[in-house]
Amino acid sequence: MDHHNSKGHSTEMQDVILKWLTFLLCKKAEKRKILLCYHSRDEGNIKRFLKSLHSIKADVTCRNERTEKDDEYNNFSNGIVLMCLSKEYAISQEQEQDYQLASSRQNELALITFDPLIAQWQNTQNNLLVFDDVDRPSVFTLRRNQKGHEKYIYISNHPRNATEAKTVCEILQKCGVKCSISNYYSISDINKEVLQRVTEEINIATNHLVILSRDYLDDEFCQFERTLIRNTGKRFIAYNLNVNMSDLNSQDMAWILPHEEDKIIMERTLNHAFQISERVKKEIVLISSTDRHWAERCREQLKHTKYKHYTVYFTSDWDKNQTFDLIAECRIFVACFSKSYFEDATRRKEIELAATLWKRILPVEQDENSISNRPEWLVRIVGHQRYPQNLENYFEDSAGVDEINRGMENWIRNKITIPRKSFMQTKLPSLNGDHTMTDAYGSVEVFAEGGLEHYVAQYVRLSTTTQLNVLSSLLMKRWGLKRPRLLISITGEGLEILNDPRKTRFFTSALENIVREKGVWFTTDGATSEISKVIGQVVEKEHVNTRPTVIGIASWEFLKMNRTLLVKNGFGRWPAQYNTREAATAPGDYHLNPFCTHFLLPEKSVENVNGSSYMVSTARLRANLEEYIRRGRFEINKSEEDDSVEVPSVLLVVEGDQYQSVSMIRRSLDVGRHVIVLKGTGGLADILASITEHQIRTQDSKLMEIVNHQNNKCLIFVDLNDETCEFDMVLIEVLLRDVMESNEKKLRLTMAFNSSEKAKEHVFAKNKPNLTDAFKNQLMIRAMKDGKKDFVRLLIKECVDINKFTRENYHKLFQEDDIPEELKRQLGWDVEPTVENVMRFVVRILQIDVFMSYDLGNRKDPVRAMTFTNEGLIDTLKHMESSDSQSDPYFYLLVWSILMMNLQDLAKFFWQHCKEPLPSALIACGIYRAMRKKCQSANKLLADRLLESELEFQSLACGVLTQFYKDNPDETERMLTRKRPRWRNLTCLEIAYKMKVHSFMSHEACKIPINRVWYKQISPDNSALQLTISVFFLGLFPFVLKFAKSNSVKKDDANCMTRVWKRIYNFYTAPIMRFSHTMASYMIFLAFFSYSLLTGFGDTVTWVEILMYCWVFSLMLDEVRELVYGLADFKKQLGEKYISERPYLVQIYFQDKWNYFDLTILCFFTIGAILDVLGYYETMEVGRVFLAISLIAFFMRILKTFSALEELGPKVWMIASMAKDLLYFVIILMLFVISYAVAAYSIMYPRSELSFDLVFNVMRLGYWNLYGELLLEDIEAEEPDCSFNATVYNAGTLPRCAVKHRRIIGLIMMGIYLIFANVMLLNILIAMFTDTYQRIQEKRDNKWNYERYALVREFRRYPIIPMPLGVPVFIFYVFKGIYKKCKQCNTVRDHDKELMTSLKLMDLYFSLEREMVYLYMKKRSEDAKESALTEETIAKVVAIQVEKKLARLQSNPGDPVDMEELTGTIIKQLTRKK
Repeated sequence: MDHHNSKGHSTEMQDVILKWLTFLLCKKAEKRKILLCYHSRDEGNIKRFLKSLHSIKADVTCRNERTEKDDEYNNFSNGIVLMCLSKEYAISQEQEQDYQLASSRQNELALITFDPLIAQWQNTQNNLLVFDDVDRPSVFTLRRNQKGHEKYIYISNHPRNATEAKTVCEILQKCGVKCSISNYYSISDINKEVLQRVTEEINIATNHLVILSRDYLDDEFCQFERTLIRNTGKRFIAYNLNVNMSDLNSQDMAWILPHEEDKIIMERTLNHAFQISERVKKEIVLISSTDRHWAERCREQLKHTKYKHYTVYFTSDWDKNQTFDLIAECRIFVACFSKSYFEDATRRKEIELAATLWKRILPVEQDENSISNRPEWLVRIVGHQRYPQNLENYFEDSAGVDEINRGMENWIRNKITIPRKSFMQTKLPSLNGDHTMTDAYGSVEVFAEGGLEHYVAQYVRLSTTTQLNVLSSLLMKRWGLKRPRLLISITGEGLEILNDPRKTRFFTSALENIVREKGVWFTTDGATSEISKVIGQVVEKEHVNTRPTVIGIASWEFLKMNRTLLVKNGFGRWPAQYNTREAATAPGDYHLNPFCTHFLLPEKSVENVNGSSYMVSTARLRANLEEYIRRGRFEINKSEEDDSVEVPSVLLVVEGDQYQSVSMIRRSLDVGRHVIVLKGTGGLADILASITEHQIRTQDSKLMEIVNHQNNKCLIFVDLNDETCEFDMVLIEVLLRDVMESNEKKLRLTMAFNSSEKAKEHVFAKNKPNLTDAFKNQLMIRAMKDGKKDFVRLLIKECVDINKFTRENYHKLFQEDDIPEELKRQLGWDVEPTVENVMRFVVRILQIDVFMSYDLGNRKDPVRAMTFTNEGLIDTLKHMESSDSQSDPYFYLLVWSILMMNLQDLAKFFWQHCKEPLPSALIACGIYRAMRKKCQSANKLLADRLLESELEFQSLACGVLTQFYKDNPDETERMLTRKRPRWRNLTCLEIAYKMKVHSFMSHEACKIPINRVWYKQISPDNSALQLTISVFFLGLFPFVLKFAKSNSVKKDDANCMTRVWKRIYNFYTAPIMRFSHTMASYMIFLAFFSYSLLTGFGDTVTWVEILMYCWVFSLMLDEVRELVYGLADFKKQLGEKYISERPYLVQIYFQDKWNYFDLTILCFFTIGAILDVLGYYETMEVGRVFLAISLIAFFMRILKTFSALEELGPKVWMIASMAKDLLYFVIILMLFVISYAVAAYSIMYPRSELSFDLVFNVMRLGYWNLYGELLLEDIEAEEPDCSFNATVYNAGTLPRCAVKHRRIIGLIMMGIYLIFANVMLLNILIAMFTDTYQRIQEKRDNKWNYERYALVREFRRYPIIPMPLGVPVFIFYVFKGIYKKCKQCNTVRDHDKELMTSLKLMDLYFSLEREMVYLYMKKRSEDAKESALTEETIAKVVAIQVEKKLARLQSNPGDPVDMEELTGTIIKQLTRKK
């Protein structure tokens, strides 16, 4: 809160304030004029700051880059040059001139900033001051950050209260707390030392204590000091010296301590208020009583409650110090009221200390007459309520007050009253004559739909004469409602809307946007208003996750079952139970509505004004309260003379009645509030619409008074029967009229309705509004989180600097309450969602550092490299300007919108403005794909939505590439193969490969550069025969190969030998030749291996076997080379910052799934070779098996190269996919095989002996039957070909014979088995294979191009000489790598700096890419408009044709209508329209 206007200050105090201002700016306590220099971008903040300077009559002159230099500027001397630092100001020429002026003519330099990032650079080496509250740039909130003490209390007091201040200070110092006292004697004594102490000590203090007295409140400097304390942003502790607190605004007071002469009590209260010593609340119940017998009775009663395990003490058993210690530690304080208790001074001190320390006090009445004898000092603590005589009553049905609601309860009991009438059924005594303490408050659980749905709401019974400031405090401070930003008052039942779905849609569509906004209040009359149910329907929508604030204001007298809301045992209900079904049959007019969140239940009361008495109605209370909120009277700084509208408000008349609704309309018109009457809802609304539309005169004088009102222009009618009516547009237009003078309120309002057109029309159409950075950032963040793309576009276009916004506010977008639960799960439940952690998560799932160019994760990094002097600040800001030009803030906002998982439209908007949209779209696909893979299987809807978003970005990337290829075919290849510094020097093709965007890789534009890399300088026109011969002649044939002409060396440029070596180099380094040589070498290896396996691996080791061992070892070295290259790739892609996110070595190696196969082959070969070398017969036999299996696997390894061939590749993928299908099918098939085999064999050959042969024969019977091997010769065999003798067939001499009837049963089972297994299951397998074939065939082009690029990428860096001849080359590269590694130990290479340097040059090439995005999106929008066939168009065409046919029927009743003809005509019309 700003200091009060200076016109009320004396001249001496005015001088003190101006001296304080000068001291704050340049540490010189003297009056000086101020030259405020700033950039026009800070105009909004500066205007607010100037208002604060002018309020203290400071001599201020302003200058920015638009202001011309005059004599006043050139001759400015002996003043303060106050420079407002910003990035724009630092790079301007005016900054250098202002800095020179500040260094001459005895001027002083002071720096301020509104930028939170610059505020972090405040230090003792510079004169930078920052605002604690940037949204309120007052001179009283300017701060220099200073390190305070661990616990330091500043005591603000008047000199006449020095004794009390000294006493408090001594007590605090006794407790080990450092504190200081504000000592001065008169305004004339306030010098530089006083100002310095006040300014610095208030800033460094951790707590503040204000000793309130009448002298303090009347003293100007004390109030100035209190203003400085208030603007630290901390609420202070007030020590009250008998000041009437009702005359003070207590919103900035954290605690009010009463004056106490007893130093022991004072020590306990100060200790508790400042939390000096951490006292743990123990499980103690303290009983205060003058009757020992009654105290013992209370102890026995506690044993039957939930507090039976608590330790119970009596205050009478302890001395004063011990009693006060127990009061500070206890949880419950029981006071036994009696006449002797009221007269006991010791018991009074005890309960007063318990009330001061906010302990839970449970009064117990010892006799029924004690309430009439209750003294005034006790009434202030416990009120006039009647309390139970039995302590157990407090804990029945959870009627006792809990810790959370105790403060609210005490406040309500002291502030809210109800009228006392003769017919009231209450035992409460009279308070303030005609009023008494309210007897109904708390929370109510309203059950609806027979108890299936229930909602909890706050409620209170009050008087219609209750003060409005008390009601606003109840709503906002006690009930915790957000500060109102929009108030929509609804009068009438609205039954007609609820019964008509079309009208309901009109109403809900207008409100569905604003119910999501915080600070939107709805007020309704009549708790059962049906319109509350309509609002409830809006809340039930999927995207609205919080209940809006709906306040029901209804008369207590006519509420059904109101007695269920009355207090119990002197305390409120937490909660009360209220069933609407039971209330429906109870006497009364209405029941509570479950959709209301708060209930104000006023009771009519009499008000006396100028000797006249009249009844105040509920409608008047409601109208006064709404006007009080509308005018912002709840604001601390709002003066009574200020009638400006702070909260836009409107009254909606939905149906309405002749009593309360008429009163609400008339009162709204009296104060100039707009009223929207919804015609078509029945009741009063239709009557008023009819009178106004047809100018009818009626006998009802109240209606005529409304129609002829002087503010009848505020009466607006909306016809809901008109299908073209736009109720939402009318509503926002009306609300905008209510806040015409405030651009900030207009923007908040238009954003609430998501109407960027209205914002542009009312705010940005004429002049650029002066908005503070804090407000713009807040508005931008809100619009982004709500996904309001059009509003975000408008803000960026008109007022938001996107670079500055992203740099300062990116961390605010990842508030824990705003990110989706799925992202929290994937991030890790125990991981805090900071920007750094989120960035690491993205890098981890992508395995690419996509945040290289713009470090937002550590917002304090620039501080480490800067100088803290004034010149250093300015130089750093200039450097920020150059770094911002290289950054891409839209990409970071794109990443954020993707991570939110439901902001696809906003993500596409940010993508369109990225500096490199093509790789940004590919990265977006990668993020969506990674998050979709990590989604829980149960979250199918989210996974489908992520897949849809991924496919949409794939479509965008391919569309832009198509547009590029169409308009600039020559530049397309360079664009795809150009290294991108922002993406760790990866190309678009490499990024698409990493993100697995197959559709992008299969684009025709991508095939050209892939093909060019594959052939390199060799011409693709060479025949297959030429290439094949060149491979086997090892380079002797290159001289007859065709090479690309554009890359051949001219004769004039080099001699013949140079051209020869150039051709040889180009031949051997081409990936196709590396691939061919490797494959040729591998075929030779397979030939030698087959030969050695067929003829060798005997008792002696031959040279062929040794060659095989060496060859396989070289293949192992090749696997090591592949792993090394993989590590190098990750180091390049992740950089130094995110290298810790690299996967394990095993994960890197197995990223290529073929490596699983390679490792298995090598292991089998190694095992076979070891077993063969051992020389034993058994090991050699087993080793030969392992070697044979490895030979098969080596042959199968060729399939890897086939995968990159256009014709063979799809076949390989089909084999892999069908193998997966076969695996699942075999599981099902084996159930049939095993079950049949065991059953049939057990029938035909019972009582067999368990052996391996038995298991083999059983499985043989079931499995081979599938392939037509029925084994009938064994089953139908008879003696002598088989035997029934167990000794014979167990010995294996003859097979066992099957008995004839068993044989028949077995053959029958075989026939049934073959029908299911051979006919049905195998055909199902064939159908599965067919489906797999078709599925792969559809994607063959995408997959083939992707695999082909993988092959090109692999052989582009493959050794020129294949293994095993390449082993010497491999060893050479190993030693070369070791040498480079050792050399780099002494030098530090900044890879990121090199990338940033190249980034400046590459940005020039990306403008063409952004242009292609613009053209593509424009074309896409135009195509969408041309091809869109809306429901409205269809309805019009159908209506025209039906109308024609109906006209024909009416003219010719006997002429039948040919429906086929009618349908055909309609289709033709639709096609023509399309």
